[in-house]
Amino acid sequence: MRRQKILTISIILVLSTTPILSSLSALSSSTVRSFNLTVSEGSESHVIEGVPYISPGQSSRCPYNTVTMIVQYYGINATAGEAFHHSGGGYSFGYKLIYPLRLWSGFFISQGPDDRRFLAELYGLSFDYWFSLSKTRSDECWGEYWARVKQNITRDIPLITVVNMDALYEDINVSVIHYILLVGFNETNGTVCFHDAGVGAYIWIPKETLQNALYQVFVTDRFFRTIYFIEGFENTSKSPLSPKERFEKAHLRNIERMKGNLSAYDEDVFRKIFGMRIFGINAIKCLKNDFHLRNLVLFNLLPDSHFLTLWTSPGSYFMVSVEKYDVSQYLWDVYDQNLSSTIGWDAWHLELESNLWSRMLYFMRKLNNTFESDNLLKAILLLLPIIKEIRSTIDTIISIEKAIIEGPPRLNPT
Repeated sequence: MRRQKILTISIILVLSTTPILSSLSALSSSTVRSFNLTVSEGSESHVIEGVPYISPGQSSRCPYNTVTMIVQYYGINATAGEAFHHSGGGYSFGYKLIYPLRLWSGFFISQGPDDRRFLAELYGLSFDYWFSLSKTRSDECWGEYWARVKQNITRDIPLITVVNMDALYEDINVSVIHYILLVGFNETNGTVCFHDAGVGAYIWIPKETLQNALYQVFVTDRFFRTIYFIEGFENTSKSPLSPKERFEKAHLRNIERMKGNLSAYDEDVFRKIFGMRIFGINAIKCLKNDFHLRNLVLFNLLPDSHFLTLWTSPGSYFMVSVEKYDVSQYLWDVYDQNLSSTIGWDAWHLELESNLWSRMLYFMRKLNNTFESDNLLKAILLLLPIIKEIRSTIDTIISIEKAIIEGPPRLNPT
């Protein structure tokens, strides 16, 4: 059962993280971002005691599970569903108009540094991160990575890092990015300790296993980048906002993200590195426009067309559907807590929208099956009614998002 949960998480994650490859390949092999905490010699061993564990039963999204473990470690009552909602999940959407044309789910584009800092402010914490990209498994990069890990853990600061699932566990054959929480180390026997939302808490492995498992982005069979990455939240003297204040502040930001307001999305990562300029409801409108007869012809005539990734990636539609549903269920769960008058309105509409994205997944499968026809004219005749259904479905999605943006109707006093 435990391994089955891991595989489920892996399949979901691999569907959403594939687009990162081509964008990261453009970064310099020596790219480094500094984690502000100083690096110094630490003790030979240290374990952070009392770090809570969140199982995938509470959330199937390991990036938000690991964040929530940290938040709860600092004594703040929060859930993984809350962390996902407050980061922008369910309200966020991105679209890229140049190759590879791809829709980006809120699950992925709500994990930027700006999103993490926003969460930190809600909980009265500070956030920072460090990463380096290397063409090889560089001893120099590993040395700096490991020194930072030890120094921060010694100060009782748990750290999030990213690994390849199959390299971390011998019996897992799915190579996919996975987030774990580092909570201890022992230099005497050369081991490292971590929490894994898909497996358990306080798991010890050789530190060489961690080094070999650090996430590698394969751009081609011969070209890859190893990502040395850590992010952490540190306790401050600030008090966390109340649950109601957190929700209201996050909801206002979520509505701006759904409107497509550029300033509500991470600038350094998604707007600069990935080159996205269209977000929220505006991105969904662009998605509709790309389902057009001219693109059908290009798709069939040009196998390397940038439309290829739009129509052959049903997993992206699956991710959007799942995240809309997850956020709607979180909202229903807190419906009776009087956090906001918008909760029921948003929950109902997001659940409706989730069903429509599931319908989009069905259409994508029909498209892929129809494209197998060798006769272009026959393929077009078969595809036209499907495209009409798709555009109509997207119109309904847009109308639902407009309703969420406008909010529930206000009753006039009698």
